[in-house]
Amino acid sequence: EPALICALAAAKAEQVVMVGDTKQLPPTVASGMTELRTTLGMSPMARLETGGVNERTLRTQYRMHPFLLEFPSAYFYKGVVKSSEELQSIKRRDLPAGFPWPERKDGSYLPLAFVHIGGDLEMTHDFSGKSNPKEAELVVTIVMDLLGGGDVEPEQIAVISPYSRQV
Repeated sequence: EPALICALAAAKAEQVVMVGDTKQLPPTVASGMTELRTTLGMSPMARLETGGVNERTLRTQYRMHPFLLEFPSAYFYKGVVKSSEELQSIKRRDLPAGFPWPERKDGSYLPLAFVHIGGDLEMTHDFSGKSNPKEAELVVTIVMDLLGGGDVEPEQIAVISPYSRQV
C-alpha cells in the first residue's frame, strides 16, 4: 500500500480507478508476526471494500471453461459471473481424445479431473528435496495417451508439478 499511495501522490491523481479481485488470493506476507500478516495480508482493494467503497463485479468471463467457472461463480460471486456465449458452446467434442474425462449426470463432460493414485507415495531425498515417482509415471502415461488420441500436439501440453525433479 505505501508504494501505491506514493505512486498516486507522485502522479497527482485526482481520480483513481482500481481493477482487481478481492476474491482472489491475498498478498503473501512472509512473517512470523500474526499482526503484521493480518495487517499487510489484506490487499488495498479488500481494504477499500471493507471501508465501504462500492465494487463492481465482472459479469462475463472469456477465459475459462464454463464447467470450471461453476464453483467460483456460485461460491465467491453469488452466481452472477457467467461465461461468454462462445465459451458456452463448448461440447464434448472439444475435449481431447485419449483421456477418460469425467461425465456429469446431464451427459456432458468435465474438462478437469482429479486422479487419485492412493497412499503416501512421496519420497524425501538426502538433499532435502521430495518427489513422487508413481505420480510422475502416471503423468507420463496420461500425456502419452493424450498424444496418442491425436487431438493435441506436444507443445500444447504443460505439466505443472510442485516437484522440480518430476518436470
